[in-house]
Formats: sequence, C-alpha cells, structure tokens
Amino acid sequence: MEKRKKLNGNSKADKVEYAKRVRDVALKLLRGHAVVDMVVDIQEDYGVGEAQAYAYIKEATARVHQKIEGSLEEKVNQHYYRLVMLYTSCLDNNDRTNARAVLKDIASLVGLDAPKRTDLTTGGEKIQQVLVKFVGDDQSN
Repeated sequence: MEKRKKLNGNSKADKVEYAKRVRDVALKLLRGHAVVDMVVDIQEDYGVGEAQAYAYIKEATARVHQKIEGSLEEKVNQHYYRLVMLYTSCLDNNDRTNARAVLKDIASLVGLDAPKRTDLTTGGEKIQQVLVKFVGDDQSN
C-alpha cells in the first residue's frame, strides 16, 4: 500500500488526477497492451483495487471510441463538403463529365450507391450469370 499516491492527504484521485489516469490507460490501450496486464499495472501504480482498475479501462475505452467516431464523422463531413464544392465548380465551368463523376463519389460516400456484388465462395471474383433449367421446363402442356 506504500505505492499508493497520496493526493492532498487522501488516497482518492481528484478530477485532474482521474483524467490523467484515464488518459494514461487509453494510451496503453492504443499501444496494444493486454487488459490483464493493464489491470495489474493500474493496481500497482495507483494503489486501487481490481474493480477500480477495470473502471479506468472501461472509461478509457469509451473515450477512445468516442474520439475515433468523432474524428471519423468530422473527416467524412469535411470530405463531403469538399466534394460539393468541387461539384459546384464543375457545374459553373460546364464540365458535366467531371460533375457526374463527383456525384458518383458523393453517392458512394453517403452510401447511396448500389453495393458491389461479389461471390464470397470464389474469393471475391465476379459473379457469373448461370442459366438454370428446372426439371419439367421442356415438357409442353
């Protein structure tokens, strides 16, 4: 228990120290440390129990996911607006060929294009059209 870091005379982390600990745990997560090893490290470094160590990991995981999702959404929005500006520029210059290509990119970005058809059983090769003849098709009634 001597490894426990004392903060202002008590062993509980204040908000700043808690945020620092969660940030450190998040960095370890991003570096690929195993959760089991991190639990032991957190217990030794901060003098907390196993439940609190898992709480740090849970909070750090949530913050990492939030950061990744937020930055991805921001990048998609930025890309979308750049494509819209490019589309507008193409229309202003009467460049319909490139405007159509930009529209196709916008549709792909927002998920409006048709999904690509691939056959998973052939390793992603093009699906071949097959004519199926049912038994009894050649019989005339």
